[in-house]
Amino acid sequence: MHINTTTMEAVNLEQLRQKYPHTIFPDQFEGDFEEYAFIHPEPTPEYDAATHKAVEGEPARDDGGVWRQVWGVVELTEQELAARVPQSCTPAQGLVALYAIKGVTEQDILDAIESIHDPAQKYAVKIGYQRAITWERQSASMQAMAALLSLSPQDLNDLFSHAYGVQV
Repeated sequence: MHINTTTMEAVNLEQLRQKYPHTIFPDQFEGDFEEYAFIHPEPTPEYDAATHKAVEGEPARDDGGVWRQVWGVVELTEQELAARVPQSCTPAQGLVALYAIKGVTEQDILDAIESIHDPAQKYAVKIGYQRAITWERQSASMQAMAALLSLSPQDLNDLFSHAYGVQV
């Protein structure tokens, strides 16, 4: 990348070639040309990818007058965090994760299902729990189960995130 030092507009090599069609630029052109200065790339900073992301800032001159790429680290938004949460897992993964993060056993789940007073709802939740091939984060059965077990939305996120890494 290069920067127009007059307008502060960043341009790539192809844009530079289009602006100067009679000039031959090498494929890896890293020099200055007229009012365009080369932006020296910098490595992204270290960060926890589970909670943060690197964002590119505006190029800046260092103390030696060299233009350099600038990076910052920002926290992920709630929407970005939610998008990273897996939306399904196998029942075995879910049970292992549920025990690991909340200490809830399979018997605790069965007892919670038995506490449902409405026979139709009890049956639906029981079938959803016992016969599901996958647990779906947004399913009605999973939401009912979460309510029975007093799991918050964050608990569900933690459950599915943890379950994703469980090998059974």
